[in-house]
Amino acid sequence: MHVYLDSEEDEKELVNHNLIDPTDYDSDADILTDPLMRLTVTQLWHSFSGFDALLSFDYTTPVPSWVMTQNTGPHVDFRHFGGLADRYQGVENKDGTNRQGVILLSTSGFITPGARGSLIVELRKNKK
Repeated sequence: MHVYLDSEEDEKELVNHNLIDPTDYDSDADILTDPLMRLTVTQLWHSFSGFDALLSFDYTTPVPSWVMTQNTGPHVDFRHFGGLADRYQGVENKDGTNRQGVILLSTSGFITPGARGSLIVELRKNKK
């Protein structure tokens, strides 16, 4: 998935913005039907100018997973250890009821005029 971000004059910070929803890639259903399905981020490429970003996995309370700053990158390969997986499993979450399976994006500094960037996410769907 490739995302281009461009700040405009009235732009606000992105806070837990739905970046990737597994239902977008599931042709059989429009909801997350399998509570054992997990998304795994295998590689990231980013190039940010004027802002930083945070990837999180969506739950009742989002779980932060990876920080991307404008001064790092541009490529990170997580395949060496299996990827950044949707690993959270609390007692109340064993059946997946509080988990949406969505990957979220939050920004810091995106309100700066001229802030822009590109993000490429390679991911895999798998069952736990």
